[in-house]
Amino acid sequence: TLAISQVEAAEASGICRWNIVVDPGIGFAKTPSQSLELLKDLDQTAPFGLPILSGPSRKSFIAYTLKQREHETKHQSRSAMNSNSTSTVTPSPEHDGSSNSNNYIVDELHELVHPRIWGTAAAVTASVAKGADFIRVHDVRAMREVAVVSDAIYRSRTSE
Repeated sequence: TLAISQVEAAEASGICRWNIVVDPGIGFAKTPSQSLELLKDLDQTAPFGLPILSGPSRKSFIAYTLKQREHETKHQSRSAMNSNSTSTVTPSPEHDGSSNSNNYIVDELHELVHPRIWGTAAAVTASVAKGADFIRVHDVRAMREVAVVSDAIYRSRTSE
């Protein structure tokens, strides 16, 4: 496979195997379907038992899967980043009062407002379940907790 030939080429150039981490490039030059497939088969991407790095954070395959439009997620994210006030969640004017309405304006939450955070949490969980040793993310504090709990579930490790 390509990964094996790349590892062998790295070793031939003097790089020790213990300095190699495999990053399959989730979301880079891939369709959403290819990224999902890669995540599903993540445990099969690293030859020779090398450590795997997964970087699914906020990738477009998450927006695609959630049927979010690219320009909307960028606008919502920028609005959240520019806010320095306390957190508020208020119903929008068109909210009809029903409990199943999704017409909320999430404002000034800063870390948890990004519209792809829950999709990222699912992808981080899948990454840990499929053997990722390293996770590259934007929302470090929240995704650290996702990774720690996922690790405890899928790898029977706890921080006791």
